[in-house]
Amino acid sequence: MSKVRTYARNLLANWVGYGANLAVMFFVSPFIVHSLGDTAYGVWSLLVSLSGYLGLVELGTRAALGRHITFYLGRKDIPKVNGFINTAMTFFLLAGLGLLAAAAVLGVFFDSLFTKVPTELVGSARLVILLVAGQLWLLLLMAAFAQVLIAFERFDLINVLGLSLLAVRTAGIVGVLRVGGGIVELAVAQFSCSAIEALITGLLARRVFPEMRLRLRLATKALFWELFGYGFWAFLGGIAMNLIWWTQTVVITVLLGPAMVTFYAIPLMLINHGRGIIGEISNILGPQTIKASGAGDFAELRWIWSWGSKIAMFVGIPLLTGLIVFGTEFIALWMGPAYRPCGLILILLTIPQFFVQAIRPGGNIIAGLGYVRFAAVVTLLQGVANLALTLTFVMVWGLGLPGVALGTFVPMVLFNVWMVHVILGWIRFPAVDFLRNYVLRWCLCTAMFAAACYAINLVPCEPRWWSFFLKVIVAAMVFVPLGWYVIFNREEQLMLFERVAALFSRGRPANPLESGRGVPKDGVSRRPCRARV
Repeated sequence: MSKVRTYARNLLANWVGYGANLAVMFFVSPFIVHSLGDTAYGVWSLLVSLSGYLGLVELGTRAALGRHITFYLGRKDIPKVNGFINTAMTFFLLAGLGLLAAAAVLGVFFDSLFTKVPTELVGSARLVILLVAGQLWLLLLMAAFAQVLIAFERFDLINVLGLSLLAVRTAGIVGVLRVGGGIVELAVAQFSCSAIEALITGLLARRVFPEMRLRLRLATKALFWELFGYGFWAFLGGIAMNLIWWTQTVVITVLLGPAMVTFYAIPLMLINHGRGIIGEISNILGPQTIKASGAGDFAELRWIWSWGSKIAMFVGIPLLTGLIVFGTEFIALWMGPAYRPCGLILILLTIPQFFVQAIRPGGNIIAGLGYVRFAAVVTLLQGVANLALTLTFVMVWGLGLPGVALGTFVPMVLFNVWMVHVILGWIRFPAVDFLRNYVLRWCLCTAMFAAACYAINLVPCEPRWWSFFLKVIVAAMVFVPLGWYVIFNREEQLMLFERVAALFSRGRPANPLESGRGVPKDGVSRRPCRARV
């Protein structure tokens, strides 16, 4: 199967999986919010946020494992791959004990740390913390198997399993809430599904990678230190990402109360799902990016950056612009008119995503080239700036929830603009060419589409689902030709036409999109160059 066919298959599989998750979110999330109530749902969101901190017990070795499995598979070093798998699983078994201990300590001091949580929810929160820790332990143990599937680019299997478990998980959540269950029963349902997922993922990994061996003797200290040496910086990056995305929930709970968490969690839910849709483009390119890095193929890395960023923005511009223009109306119809104030938070959280998604393929390039230490330090600085600005906006200026969103907005824009300049230098991609042939096109397309969306939104109509979806359909019809002619130049359009035609043909014609051939004539050199690692 050609590279483009593989990418198309994987992207389609990932989007089908994400589409199913979006459908479940659309129908089930309002049910969960209204079943639990604002305060209980706020506590649930807080506990989910805390799970991100508990997950740091793996010290970044999970991210390192994914990189090393893919890297050494690219070098055909099967013994090394098996060594890393067994070393990581041995460490995860031991780390799980620390995970449960940390959860127990957090449970003991929960009411002292979060004094605004109602007393009647404290006992349930303590049980949920332990269940969440157990679920994280299961996810750690299955991490090696999941990384094997990703390394072999079997996103189709991952999504078939995901869809099956999504149905089971959804049925369990709806069932426990219909009989009057609360956050404890919700956590039990999640834990049970994770146990099933871990078992089946292991069986699938063995099928895809028959050479995989699970032997304790294959685990070594040397391999652990190699993982940890890379993973330590991923660990710092994990701390930074928690500061960026999940610390806000803790700050809101402490300063504004758990009920206000719900008004932040709803727009954040939409942002995360939107990020996920765009992120699947980067995810399917991840294994090839790391393999190209291992082989020193910088022409391939520039190809991945070029097409990955353009396709990400072709998907991201209508999605993010739609959230800004139509998001408030969507939330009011979806959750109820009482949640309309979430619209401002949604806008403030969405705007920085244009900068993030434009360079989304750069994350894989950073991992592949081994610049994880640099990325971790930069992300940590962004996280600290995020927390400092959030506290300033909320405690000093009294901006409330909008201040929390602004604390994320400002550093995210500044740091991502700087990072794109750095990544372009690593892969020898001229910054002037990137601005002229990419950024200016994206800005023009976004401005034109936003104007069209606002014009569509001015049409007087009652706030009903049918009118909302009609506006979205009209906006989509406007964007497809607009994005096609503004984002892609003529040569790129012809290439994409050829690739789409090839996907449906039995033969395999010459592929101008493979191995750096036929890249748009945008002034970007295609000659390989050496890494500055």
